[in-house]
Amino acid sequence: FPSGLFPTGASDTKDVNQMPRFITKTISQSVESEIKCSHKIPSYNKIFWYKQGKDKALQLLGYLNLDNPNVEEELKGKINFDGDGRNNGSLSISDLKLNDSAVYFCAASFHSAAHLSGVNTKTF
Repeated sequence: FPSGLFPTGASDTKDVNQMPRFITKTISQSVESEIKCSHKIPSYNKIFWYKQGKDKALQLLGYLNLDNPNVEEELKGKINFDGDGRNNGSLSISDLKLNDSAVYFCAASFHSAAHLSGVNTKTF
């Protein structure tokens, strides 16, 4: 099976942290709560997750509202979120395919304010 290097380009902003920097996986494996996002922003209760593919457009994957995951309809069964939007969350991706190679971002939010952090993944 081809293997994948998921360089997670994680960055630390003043208030939002995303880890790890790299994940290596094989096609058809899964990422089980390995991409983590945390923040310590008082009153922020949501963590949004985005995917940036080769076309550079951001795709909303969904969000954690408090401890309730809200996955975009077309991605249900493929991805999942765990945690609590008030402080930390994780992203899981099942049955990895080549098109799962992307940069994954998390953002902490309350209403329209957001702080963004990125994770880059690449599958070979």
